[in-house]
Amino acid sequence: MSVWTLNAAGEFRGTLNVTAVDRPWMFAAFHPAPAFERWRPLFEAHLESLNDVDLDVPEQRDRRGFDSALQQFVLLAETGSIVVYEDLHIRGDRAWWRLR
Repeated sequence: MSVWTLNAAGEFRGTLNVTAVDRPWMFAAFHPAPAFERWRPLFEAHLESLNDVDLDVPEQRDRRGFDSALQQFVLLAETGSIVVYEDLHIRGDRAWWRLR
């Protein structure tokens, strides 16, 4: 599979080694850069808030400011092109997101 890059505010935040695709969802092994660690608590808190939510129902997504923070993150495909995505989740060394 391919290796993608996660950036935010022009800074490298980590790599995503894509392990599976189940469109529209993609799954990857996440290898964070040191610059990602300040963001990790936000990603973890967001996931905890979604425990009883169906992510396929937009009205049920509890954002708690996550969308505005997420807008800073840019996914780059292996080709270097920017990927349009939503619902980026990171827990430990795993990441998953939905393609638009």
